[in-house]
Amino acid sequence: MSKVTIEVNLEAIKKAASQLPEDEKEELILYLNPELGKALKKMENEALYEVKEGKGISWDELKNESSDNLD
Repeated sequence: MSKVTIEVNLEAIKKAASQLPEDEKEELILYLNPELGKALKKMENEALYEVKEGKGISWDELKNESSDNLD
């Protein structure tokens, strides 16, 4: 199999990434930095545990509270 080398500068990569849909940007960030994904998952699990234990606020409650403050 032949090898092909392509050179792309950082600015071209940034421009291409900025044109991605939000979900694909998130996927790219987590692909490039898997430790960030692990940290976010740990934070999510901790938050869910707090809600389950009655020490936190659920996303639905938080969303409703935010909506009420907009009125």
